[in-house]
Amino acid sequence: MTVKETLVGIVILSCALPIALCKWSRSLNKTSMPRGRLFLVTLTRVICDASNPAIIRYILNPWMGLLSWLLFQAYRFPKHNHSGYWLRTAPVDRKPGVDKKLLLYVHGGGFMFGLIPWMLIVLWTVGKKLDDDVAILVLDYPVMANCPETIDYVWKEYLELTETFTEINLIGDSCGGNLILNILLKCHENKMTIPKRAIAISPWCNVLDRDSVDVERLNGYNVDMLSMKVLTVFQNSYMQNVVDPSQYLKYLNFTSIPRETWTEILSDTKLFITYGDLEMFKNQIELFINHISPNENLIAEIFPCGSHIEPLVLGYHQSLDKWAKFLSKSDETSF
Repeated sequence: MTVKETLVGIVILSCALPIALCKWSRSLNKTSMPRGRLFLVTLTRVICDASNPAIIRYILNPWMGLLSWLLFQAYRFPKHNHSGYWLRTAPVDRKPGVDKKLLLYVHGGGFMFGLIPWMLIVLWTVGKKLDDDVAILVLDYPVMANCPETIDYVWKEYLELTETFTEINLIGDSCGGNLILNILLKCHENKMTIPKRAIAISPWCNVLDRDSVDVERLNGYNVDMLSMKVLTVFQNSYMQNVVDPSQYLKYLNFTSIPRETWTEILSDTKLFITYGDLEMFKNQIELFINHISPNENLIAEIFPCGSHIEPLVLGYHQSLDKWAKFLSKSDETSF
């Protein structure tokens, strides 16, 4: 990372709209993705490609942090220690013997980007469809930390929450999807009660993978919001100062874990995985799904002509209704 790269990135960010328009026009004949959606995806990719660690740390994250703070202040969402915000707190007048329920959201962003304000609005919309007695917490974990630090931090926060809540369900997107699957693994390892339900939106199932995600090389084009350039930045940041990645392989590549382990986990947890047909993670997500299938507690949904975390980014009402139904129902959930 050099000063020149940072300055070039800032210039590209300032010209992101015309650059995205140019790239969008060249992609129109390569996909049947609706034009408006394709432009939004292309614009996001241009912004991501222009972002190096310095730009993310000193420009983008502070701006998103400020917008998130203003959103929390406007809606009067209370702070949770130093690690997140409550979109809804637990009822004070809870009846004795009734489970204390929590929906825990772990955000994405390649382990480098902080909370994105729009995602909070979408999650709040999902929360309004849940029972009033379900508390909702957005976990604001430290970004730009490496693999062991991030995994340990999220796990410690989860353990702390289990002291208050008797039922915790999970939702996470992209690298947040990776982290909620890590929580399931940690619960299994420590013989703890596993969350009943988890929703992984375009989960990053193999952080070390640089082959199956290279869609431009495999398909000749890329119409996802991510690219190999920014994915490599994410990978390098997450693996910084990790001398032996094999020590953390089970948390980095979920297909490295025996199918039997996942079968045991899914005997107690219903898992909903959703992903896009055109996203970079498609191949590794489907490899993971095939690895843990067949299983009656696994629901996999693919969006035709869909990009990375598309239902969350665009706030599809049909998807939000499905997620709320999945989180609310008992064992008879069906779609």
